[in-house]
Amino acid sequence: MNPNPLMRVSSAALFWWMSAMFAALPAFSVDLSHVASTFALRTFHVDGDNCSDPLRDGSPEHPLCSIQDGVTAAAANDTVLVHKVDGRVNGVAVRPEQWNSYLLTSSLMVESGETLQLEPGVVVKMNLIGTQIVINGCLRALGDPGGGENSIYLTSAHDDSVGGDTNGDGGSTAPAAHDWHQIVFNNTSEDACCRIEHAEIRYAGGYEYYGWHRTEAVLMNAASPTVRDTTISNSFGDALGCDAAVSEPTLQRLTLHNNYRNGLHIYPGTITEHRTWANTDVAYVLSNGTQLTIGQSGRLTIDPGIVVKMEPIEVQIVVDGCLGGVNK
Repeated sequence: MNPNPLMRVSSAALFWWMSAMFAALPAFSVDLSHVASTFALRTFHVDGDNCSDPLRDGSPEHPLCSIQDGVTAAAANDTVLVHKVDGRVNGVAVRPEQWNSYLLTSSLMVESGETLQLEPGVVVKMNLIGTQIVINGCLRALGDPGGGENSIYLTSAHDDSVGGDTNGDGGSTAPAAHDWHQIVFNNTSEDACCRIEHAEIRYAGGYEYYGWHRTEAVLMNAASPTVRDTTISNSFGDALGCDAAVSEPTLQRLTLHNNYRNGLHIYPGTITEHRTWANTDVAYVLSNGTQLTIGQSGRLTIDPGIVVKMEPIEVQIVVDGCLGGVNK
C-alpha cells in the first residue's frame, strides 16, 4: 500500500521550508550583564567616624557607620571591612576621643558565605549581658604584630582602658566578667578563613537566665578556626571550649589569665573519625561529669607535649576504637 501522497515530502523540500522559516524569524540576543553583577564579590566599608554622612552606602567614599549596618547589608560572598575609629575624617576631628570604638547593643550574626574583617586597631565593645558574636561564615580579626593600639580588642562597654569612655559614664562603672556572652564559631563557619590574631578578648563568658551561667569566651561548635598571639582574660567561664568529635582548632601562643579555667574545655561526645590534639600552648580540660568516647571507628592521637587535665568527679575516657600518643 502506497503512503498518502499528501504526506510525501522530499528531503530537499523540507530543508528549503525550514531554512526559509528560521530566516524569517527576527534576530535576538540575551543580556547576561546582570549575571556578573549578581555574583560579584562586594565589600561594604564600615567607619564609625562617618556617621554624619547622609550618603553612606558602604563604598570607600561613603562608608557605613556601624558593624551591624554592614552585616545587615551584606549577603553571601560579601565582605564587611571594619576600619579603625580614631575620631577624625580627613584629618579633622569629628567627635570626642572617648567614642573611638564600635558599640554592639545586640548580638551580631555573620551568615554563611559572609566575611567580617576587623582591621588593626579596631575596638568592639559589647553593651549588654548576653551579647554574642555568632560566626556562621568567616571572621578575620587580624591585629598588628606590633600590638598596642593596633591590636584588636573585643571587650565590655564598661572597659575604659581602650577606645575611651564609650558608655559616657565618666568611669562610674567598672568592667566585670560576664559583661557579655561569647564569640561562637558554628559548624558552617569557614575554618581556613576564620582567624583571630594579635587580639585581646576581655570580660566575656557568661549570661543570666534564672541565675548566672558560665560559658566560654570563645566557643568552637564543630568548627576549627585559628586563634593565635591573643590574650583572653577575665572570662566568667572558660577561656575556650570545643566539642570533641569534630573540632580541631589551631591555638598558638595564647595568654590566658583570670578566667574560670585557663584552658580549652572539651565537651562530652563521641569521636568517630581520626582526631588529633596538637595544641601545646593550652591545656585540654575535661570537666566534672564529662564522658569522652572514642568510637569503634574513631582514633584520638595526643601529640607530644600535650597537657590534659581532668576534674575529679565522674570524668571518663571510654575507648572502643584507638587512643594513641606519640612519645618523643
